[in-house]
Amino acid sequence: REPAEAIMIGDGLGTDIAAAIAVGARSILMLTGVTTRIAVDAAPPEQRPTFVAADAAELAAILQGIGP
Repeated sequence: REPAEAIMIGDGLGTDIAAAIAVGARSILMLTGVTTRIAVDAAPPEQRPTFVAADAAELAAILQGIGP
């Protein structure tokens, strides 16, 4: 499998999302309180996640939209 096929789900912009970006994987940032929407918006575009989910329902919708 290729890294671009992987999806990293995490709540840390500087850790989880940075790791996904480093290996070329897609990423979903969960807004659990570790990282805020303001921090995501303030980050340089190359450091932002592919998707942002505010809760489990949004995460499920994103994953369904991505497909297998």
